[in-house]
Amino acid sequence: MIPIYETFHAFQGEGYHMGKDAYFIRSHGCHVRCSFCDSAGTWHQKFMPKDVVKLSDEDIAKSILNQSAPTIIITGGEPTLHKWQGVLDLVRKVPESIPVENKALKGAKRVHIETCGNLEFFEDFDWVTLSPKKEAPPCARSLRVCNELKLIATGVDFVNEWKSVINKVDDIPIWLHPEWSLRSNPSVLRAITDAVKYGDPRFRAGYQLHKLYSCDSLDERSRPLVPLGGVEDNGY
Repeated sequence: MIPIYETFHAFQGEGYHMGKDAYFIRSHGCHVRCSFCDSAGTWHQKFMPKDVVKLSDEDIAKSILNQSAPTIIITGGEPTLHKWQGVLDLVRKVPESIPVENKALKGAKRVHIETCGNLEFFEDFDWVTLSPKKEAPPCARSLRVCNELKLIATGVDFVNEWKSVINKVDDIPIWLHPEWSLRSNPSVLRAITDAVKYGDPRFRAGYQLHKLYSCDSLDERSRPLVPLGGVEDNGY
């Protein structure tokens, strides 16, 4: 049984697959708990719902298979706290016990995961987005299997702070994202711009496009964001 915070249909707002139709599964729980987290409802006692829904592998697979979106994003919290192989097996080889409303959707799903990479995981996801955090450095396997790297700029010297990680990944896109409360900070934006123009050729300027569109909230199943960083009007 996997504790699920929310599921919703939107589009991928970040990285290589930005703008693609996607169905999101956000799990509960995180051992990192960043001060700027924008999904604190998955772990913060002040915001966590009283009743946490727990779903079986079959329930989650059924939910995936009956969505029109071809791309599935498993995120959190930190999703590698949980085991997903059972879900992947059911989605890739659909048993008769799982009714699929549209038979054309069977076998057409690509399952992605976004993780900080601190914990070992061995599931064979179709795409791995590694978003490392200083408090929980990525393990060797995460660095080896990731398809893209997403670095959060919390200051102007963030590239140097992540140099050891940058040097350990293969020739993959490296996205440079302003931490959301700094999205209009000219110094941080200039640091990202200069890094893309004059730094590692793998660097890409990143953003959270879904927040501009507010597309997540258009699905009534999604929960409101409860970010901890940079929302002084909300008291946190």
